[in-house]
Amino acid sequence: MRLVGRLLGVASARLWWQVALFAAMGLAVSLSVGAAAMAGHAAAVPLFARVLIETAVGAAVLGSGVLLLLQRFPGYAPLQRFEAVRRWHGRVLDALHMKLSHP
Repeated sequence: MRLVGRLLGVASARLWWQVALFAAMGLAVSLSVGAAAMAGHAAAVPLFARVLIETAVGAAVLGSGVLLLLQRFPGYAPLQRFEAVRRWHGRVLDALHMKLSHP
């Protein structure tokens, strides 16, 4: 973690905050998929349909979390020094009709 922080120029506290944020996102996705699995099992939904429902629920929670993070922190991106990430980030913010707060 220290090496990544040094390479990207991110403070240690900020890096650990991001790790905690990703862990919380993983927990949210896991709990939502688990709840969908239990509900599908209790309702006797066929296995194939349950897999599709669980996948959709996980994707929805993950996508919502990513959109929330992009809206909350549109200008923070230590990976902006990489051209591919900068282009992707710009396209997503354009789709969300948001302005970049960095050059």
